[in-house]
Amino acid sequence: MGMEVKQNIPPKGKNILFFGMISEGKGVTYLIKAMDYLNGYKLKIAGMPITEKYRNKILEEKEEAKHSKEIELELGWVTEKEKDLLYRWASIVVLPYTWAPYQSAVLHDALSYGIPAVVTRVGAIWEIVEKFRLGITVEPEKPAGLAEAIEQVYYNYNSYKCGILTYSKEANWKTIGSHHIKLYSSIV
Repeated sequence: MGMEVKQNIPPKGKNILFFGMISEGKGVTYLIKAMDYLNGYKLKIAGMPITEKYRNKILEEKEEAKHSKEIELELGWVTEKEKDLLYRWASIVVLPYTWAPYQSAVLHDALSYGIPAVVTRVGAIWEIVEKFRLGITVEPEKPAGLAEAIEQVYYNYNSYKCGILTYSKEANWKTIGSHHIKLYSSIV
């Protein structure tokens, strides 16, 4: 998956973002519970819940959270302009998936903005995070582990920014396109 590098924006605080379609496999409730372990952080959860039942579960979890005032929900469709503002606000993107047999456009969008990530070890998204030191990977369904990783990323921010810079050179669309052309030429 290629990426288009945006203007690199320094973090504006301890701002955590979850963005994307929201379903039970995305682990949002574990991220909300992780906020109980974090002081001074703000969390935005933005995206469209797949079911009304899960939407209600998220609302309940937020109300029960110790730091519920530090959790903002933007549940619904997010425009491209709103998405840009979300990424420009965020310091860390967290993808607490419990099931993910796919790559993540959200991860690549975050990297395009120079934002490190905390992701769970499910599916394929964690592999590039570890390989290029783009953030930290953790086991799924562990709120305390998510919280610890968020703090580690925040306090070691510059090392992950270096990993993102290295990855952006390999994953920019020009390089990806060149690799595809070589592959197609070898096949034909």
